[in-house]
Amino acid sequence: MHREAFWIERGNLRIVPILHEKVEFTRYVRLAIRETDPDFVAIELPPGIGKTYENAVARFPHLTYLANRAPEPSRPEAPPQDPFLFYRVEPTDPFAEAIRTAKDLSRAVHYVDLHLGYPSVPEPLPDTYSVYHLGLKAYWEEYRKTRPSFQSHLAKFMPQAVELDQMRERHMAYQVQQLCSRGRVVLVVGMAHVDGILKALEEGTAEPGEGLPEPKMKLFEPDVETIRSLSGEFPLIMTLHEFVRGGPGEDEFWLDPLPEPDEGVIQEGRGDPFARYTGKDAVSALESLLGLGSDRPDELELTPEQVKAISRYLMGIPDPHLSIESLLGDANAPDLEGAPQLARDIPVFKFKSCNERRGELRGIYEHLNGECRGEDGFLDRQKVFHHLCLLAGEFYEENTGDVFKRWQHRVLTQFARNYARVEGRLLPDLYQLVMCARGSVDHNYAYELWDLATFYPWAESNHGLPKLHIDGDTEGMEFRRWSFERRQPRLRQMGMRSRGEEKRPGEWKDAFRSGSICSYPPEDVVIEDYGRYLQKKSVLVMSEERTRVEPFSTSLLDGIDMRTTLRNWADGSKIYVKETQKTKGGTGSVVIIFDEDFGDQKFPWKMTWHGEHAQESDMAFYATNRFSKIIGPGIARCEYGGLMLTYPPRRLMDVWTDAYYRPMAKNKAEILLLAAIDYCLEKHVVYVAEKPPRSVFRTIASRLGKKIVYLPIGQLSPVSLKRIRVFHVLSGHHLRQIAKDYIW
Repeated sequence: MHREAFWIERGNLRIVPILHEKVEFTRYVRLAIRETDPDFVAIELPPGIGKTYENAVARFPHLTYLANRAPEPSRPEAPPQDPFLFYRVEPTDPFAEAIRTAKDLSRAVHYVDLHLGYPSVPEPLPDTYSVYHLGLKAYWEEYRKTRPSFQSHLAKFMPQAVELDQMRERHMAYQVQQLCSRGRVVLVVGMAHVDGILKALEEGTAEPGEGLPEPKMKLFEPDVETIRSLSGEFPLIMTLHEFVRGGPGEDEFWLDPLPEPDEGVIQEGRGDPFARYTGKDAVSALESLLGLGSDRPDELELTPEQVKAISRYLMGIPDPHLSIESLLGDANAPDLEGAPQLARDIPVFKFKSCNERRGELRGIYEHLNGECRGEDGFLDRQKVFHHLCLLAGEFYEENTGDVFKRWQHRVLTQFARNYARVEGRLLPDLYQLVMCARGSVDHNYAYELWDLATFYPWAESNHGLPKLHIDGDTEGMEFRRWSFERRQPRLRQMGMRSRGEEKRPGEWKDAFRSGSICSYPPEDVVIEDYGRYLQKKSVLVMSEERTRVEPFSTSLLDGIDMRTTLRNWADGSKIYVKETQKTKGGTGSVVIIFDEDFGDQKFPWKMTWHGEHAQESDMAFYATNRFSKIIGPGIARCEYGGLMLTYPPRRLMDVWTDAYYRPMAKNKAEILLLAAIDYCLEKHVVYVAEKPPRSVFRTIASRLGKKIVYLPIGQLSPVSLKRIRVFHVLSGHHLRQIAKDYIW
């Protein structure tokens, strides 16, 4: 096993080399202390700071930061004072685990470091995730190979830091030497100091040092924002570790902060005017509230002054959450005579954050600890990232109604992997992962991922400690800021005309009995334009595949290839030029597959449409049932599962009943692809889908003198795809004049 306990032994001394604030080393510290059963545990902290640090560890699972004073905002004109110092005390820090394990075994803890006001020196280190697969011993051996070169570099540019290091190492060697004379000692120390301590012990240069007066450190409780932005290990990892190490804690931390609304007293003479808003999804509740549904309330005649007052009030709501209380029962809201008044708080719609999922998260953390740990109990950071992305996708779907698709997950993981490689890491850090989520999906998904990854359930406590808030404006502090531009439901004044209602149930649906249907022209223009866009994009893709790059000699050809030039600049400062070869043959049919839909469950309606004039193409598609969502008299809203466009119009037979396609096609998407190949008059067929077509279709296309150009759907704009996916069906051309009153 690679993940067995490891320590460096010299007589009574066992040294456990670690990196600070990394969970991968925490379990090795615990294993080493338990297996060696020492008389003393020594830690690389000054005595004064160490005692306060120990008090902070006793407060777990609550987080505590040590600071010499409360921070202040950075001000150039501020008078000089002692520099702001602080230490993070987190469950995943190896020092904290050393103290906890020593207390479990009733062993004395000694703090052997020297306070010298040591400067922070970043050192390039291998990704700590490699410890999970290689083990601590292999990581330590590889680290020792690279340490001398960094040490010589440091001695050249920061000689004072090297001198302070050596003084600290001689002092720590002296302290552990004194302890070893009294019994067995386990020393938990940073990897950078191990060789220096061993050298001082072997050469007899260990001696006590004289450090600076230790600052008086105080206990502070970091607020939620500070934990989210400044934690050493990101909070989800800390939570999973502490959930196993110390347990879930008191039940009060797993209760949702907002209790369920209790039965209130409705005003006398009224029924409950808000009952129809409960038990609905967000969109239905909002439609009902705005009067768009069939159960809309009585309309009120408002004066222009009242309309302006409502508009100013809605625009000034700072909280993006919507509730009936915020809309109708707020004391600051404009007074509308005759409007329903709120007697109790009934939620209409609200984005749920992790703080409002506490009861749900307790079970989720238990599940993640089972899924993300090996048989030996070590936490696998890669599995945590994988489940974090999937779980954020579930919360994203619940809060926005959008679907977190498989191809988006695939693009996200590939983006994150490449980003990590560019930074010289095996796995991305939290900032990189969130930025990849924002680029691969959208800001809403990135926020859900960030919210879940940075939520620490035991952040708030009532133990009387002063609060600590640190942000980018705090003196001497610099860290990355998070920025999200989430799409949120908003209420705005709109010039809406009233929409008619059915005189009897089923009246609008009966309009389809005539058997004739047609499309809605504005949507035809959109889909045709998008089809032409895909044709042009496919030509660019094929041209890039046929581009030849060579070093510049006598001609610039089609221009400088900046990517290749920059990539190879370090090898000889050459300029590379490119020559784009023209693609032979045009582009004809276009196939777009949103969902393959095996089994006709989601998209059972299959149809073939002819273009009405020369500017339109013939189309075959499969979509949702046209009778499932009737929005007006003879007007239905549908959603494409997949579609095929072929030019010119008036040539397409009914592809869904064509016996020629059935033996070869396994699903509706493949029928559309076969039809696109069959009816295409040009050389190239564009195929947009989550995954490429089977190789047999490329063979069929080749035999017919055609070529399939595959475009991953993940490379296209999600906004554009959403725009073209929804369409409307009318029961006759006469409805095109009034359709705009029912289509939104």
